[in-house]
Amino acid sequence: MLTGTIAQFVTGIGLVILRGAQERDITMGMVAIKLLVTAIVAVSLAAVIRLQRAAHRDGRVDAASRPWFHTAGVAAIANVVIAVVWA
Repeated sequence: MLTGTIAQFVTGIGLVILRGAQERDITMGMVAIKLLVTAIVAVSLAAVIRLQRAAHRDGRVDAASRPWFHTAGVAAIANVVIAVVWA
């Protein structure tokens, strides 16, 4: 999921650069919202990684990271829906 988040960020920035190079209009509000959603995914995944490492280090089962996984998944899907519908 972390690789997918990085790919979302890099390809999003790349597409904005390409669109700007073609001298087309860029809706900065949409770009900002998609960047914010990608940041939510990245922060959620950072929390998951931190919680899982702590649980692994303590030798316990990690159930605390599940809500963060769900948040990251829903935000990633929302990012795709925003890209498709709000074009």
